[in-house]
Amino acid sequence: MINPSITAMQEEINYDELFIKLQQCYVRNDKAINYATSRNINHSKLEIGYNTSQSTIFKQLKNCIVFPLRDKGNNIVSFYGRNISDSDTNK
Repeated sequence: MINPSITAMQEEINYDELFIKLQQCYVRNDKAINYATSRNINHSKLEIGYNTSQSTIFKQLKNCIVFPLRDKGNNIVSFYGRNISDSDTNK
């Protein structure tokens, strides 16, 4: 059974617009690009965004390389983030 409160919360977030901002942050951030390159993550083949440690864009994924999670209809429904900081001081 689908939880209506989770569905309502997901509808409030426009993940497509949010991810466009995260992609813009990625291409302007050498630290994020260097991290992805060092891990052989090819941004020309994968959709990649970045959420800075000072960001207010998506507070749950600060200082993370961000990948969109899509449903069967190719709609972004959530994000997966990989923290790229050297320490755990960004909480």
